[in-house]
Amino acid sequence: MYITKYTRNTVHAGLVSIGCLVGSLLAGPVMEKYGRRFSLIVCSSGSFCFGFFLMLFASSNVLLYIGRLLNGVGLGFVMATSSVYIIEICSPDMRGLLGCFIQLMWSIGVLVMFILGCFLNWWQLILAKIVCLVPYVLGMYISPESPRWLFLQGKDEEGRRALRWLRGDIQENILEEKLIRLELQTRISDEVKIREMIKEPGFLKPFLIAVFIMFFRNMSGMGVIIAYCNTILKDSGTEFDANLSSITVGIILVLSCLFATLVLVKFARKAVLVISMFGMGLSFTVLGFYFQTLEAEKENSFEGMYGVLNMQYRWVPCTAILALLFLGNSGYGTLVWVVIAEILPKKTRSLANSIIIFIAYLIGFISTKSFIDLTLLLQESGAFYFYSAVCMLGAVFTIVFVPETRGKSLQEIELQFSKK
Repeated sequence: MYITKYTRNTVHAGLVSIGCLVGSLLAGPVMEKYGRRFSLIVCSSGSFCFGFFLMLFASSNVLLYIGRLLNGVGLGFVMATSSVYIIEICSPDMRGLLGCFIQLMWSIGVLVMFILGCFLNWWQLILAKIVCLVPYVLGMYISPESPRWLFLQGKDEEGRRALRWLRGDIQENILEEKLIRLELQTRISDEVKIREMIKEPGFLKPFLIAVFIMFFRNMSGMGVIIAYCNTILKDSGTEFDANLSSITVGIILVLSCLFATLVLVKFARKAVLVISMFGMGLSFTVLGFYFQTLEAEKENSFEGMYGVLNMQYRWVPCTAILALLFLGNSGYGTLVWVVIAEILPKKTRSLANSIIIFIAYLIGFISTKSFIDLTLLLQESGAFYFYSAVCMLGAVFTIVFVPETRGKSLQEIELQFSKK
């Protein structure tokens, strides 16, 4: 039963994750050699467009799968390049806020596609996605290249123009150019010492913390809930329109991202991450218990009791899912991008970021593909209990190992790791 219900969705989601693995690996050398804008305008949009056209005119499942894979490659280019691009073009006081916009824009995109999906068929929806590429390409075309990359390539005048475009014609641009050049002067020696730096606590500890943060984020089950929300609600016996449930999920994702931008400024980030994980764990526990009652009813255990519970509490799974998505996306779904960018040393941030994104999508692929196996092995209730345990472990890990970064400079954070 689960294979027929889930396999097609799982294959499509898994292909995107595999494509992201490839895209994130290719993005590093491409954006270093050809620039951040080239990676975003040519590579990402090209992969998206080619993938969409393959799906639009596909005459077999193989072409559909290849198109889906190329969509993942484009997404990998976007995620790996945009995080570096944002860090390099933003002023220090805006990096945290704009770092949240990666997840926010993703959430808005999900909501828009869910809404369009209510009115368009599959090929019309693909055409709509192709149309959405136009403002993306135009927006990146008028945006400047990273000043840091331009100075690295010896394009000094273009670098100064990019700084003026981003900051305005102000005196502080001269100081910022000097700081960028100072960083670039030490780049060659830093690259030579990468192997030695891996052994240093100042690099290894924040890198491992970032890897485990991504592990708990992608193994928490939040992505599974987003991908299979309609199927899970249907299995729960909840009478909820599929289109309405999808749009509701999209709205929750957007609202949780907006909430995260407020939290970023006013509250301790570590506390929000812990609450996020504990909240998801409790929500999964509720889902697990609810499905356990349904499974027991099907096996005629405690006859009559669970039938009454099912009729009276059909609102429980819907409420648990919405709470899970809001708490998860407003904390671990969004803030981790900011925290990881803050704890990684500046010298190795680009390299470490590419590796972490690769690991994140690898774990995401495993999480998506393993959902079928978990439901076959443990039933849906057991799968939700498993995700609950992962979330609780993630909360404990965050309490013990993740440092509080709010109100600290990047230099203070690096020094904190170097001393331990």
